[in-house]
Amino acid sequence: MTTTEEIFHDAVALPPDVRAELTERLVASLVEDISPEITNAQLAEVRRRIAQVESGEAVLIPGDEALARVRILLHSLPGILSDEDEGVAEALRRDAEIEADPAQAISLEELDSHIQGRRG
Repeated sequence: MTTTEEIFHDAVALPPDVRAELTERLVASLVEDISPEITNAQLAEVRRRIAQVESGEAVLIPGDEALARVRILLHSLPGILSDEDEGVAEALRRDAEIEADPAQAISLEELDSHIQGRRG
């Protein structure tokens, strides 16, 4: 039985034009398996995000770094986000405000600075 590692090893040894054709055919075979739940809007969003990354508008952060930032942020938040005190509703309201006016958002650097400031 051929393993995926063996197939990959053989494929990367192919000339670039053959690898490109093989890649296109493999991707096309995946498209056939896309479930009906994936809508044109979802595919358009994927294309939009890819374009943002390719243009430099969006910056990719490695997963381990992103998770570390999220952990720091979560530990720095006061425990106010609950349904009893309207904390969740407040968070959703603020999220909607930022969606409506992205200029209200802060950069990752500003967020890091705020978190570091709270940690002392």
